[in-house]
Amino acid sequence: MNKNMKRMMKKMALVWIMAIMVSTQTLPYSSGIVNAEGSDAEVSTDEPAETNEEKETKNGEKEDNKEETDKGKENEKQETQESSEAPEQEEEKELPEKGKAVEENIINEVEWTKKQGGDLPKVLNAEEAQELNIDIAYILFLPKDHEYGDEAAFTFSIPDLLAVAKESQTDVKGEDGQVVGKYSIDSDQEVKVVFNEDIIGQGVKADITVSAILKEDLEKEKHSAEFKLANNETKTLSFELEAEEKDPEPEEESKESDSNVEEETDEETKDSSNETE
Repeated sequence: MNKNMKRMMKKMALVWIMAIMVSTQTLPYSSGIVNAEGSDAEVSTDEPAETNEEKETKNGEKEDNKEETDKGKENEKQETQESSEAPEQEEEKELPEKGKAVEENIINEVEWTKKQGGDLPKVLNAEEAQELNIDIAYILFLPKDHEYGDEAAFTFSIPDLLAVAKESQTDVKGEDGQVVGKYSIDSDQEVKVVFNEDIIGQGVKADITVSAILKEDLEKEKHSAEFKLANNETKTLSFELEAEEKDPEPEEESKESDSNVEEETDEETKDSSNETE
């Protein structure tokens, strides 16, 4: 009787424990709480079963993480596409018209010097003028926002006072020494500058030197050459020729004495001729 009571009390205790566990939703996975022989109950140490709320929460977190990952991938893909499209857009930028003529005057400054070196004298004698070789230095300027490209051509003329010493073709170099084109000089007193593609999108400041001589017609005492510059400005360079020295005229007294001597000579000649007769 006592044994049966003990067994019954154990079973009731187990039932009570199970009821408590079910009510708190922490029922262990193992269902073998009591062995077949009615020995003491062994409580399982396995993880408790997840509730529906916990499963839904975890599923929601997974979905949120997935959405964030997908968004991150989309943003990364979009950035990659934008970066890859950027160079293409630059390449597609329209280039300036090739071979366009530079219609405005881009001569910023001009000076002339002796080819042998040194400034051109303000006063020259005729012999110096005939043998003088002159270097004319032109400074050309294009602003950064200019609209010219490859083979853009600028043409200007040498003033009439000067004659081109020889036809030539030379590189045009910028301030940094970069070749930005070529210029040629012909027998018609014209200088033609042809730029290359390196001027696209950048400002240009370049100088060219033209060798010239003075024309032979130098009878006038004063000579000047007018150079046309940018912004409708002009610059005049000039020089003078020394007047040729002339022999001084004889004084009046010397003229009278000379005439008297001539008269006396004539009379002596007449007298000698009469005596002879």
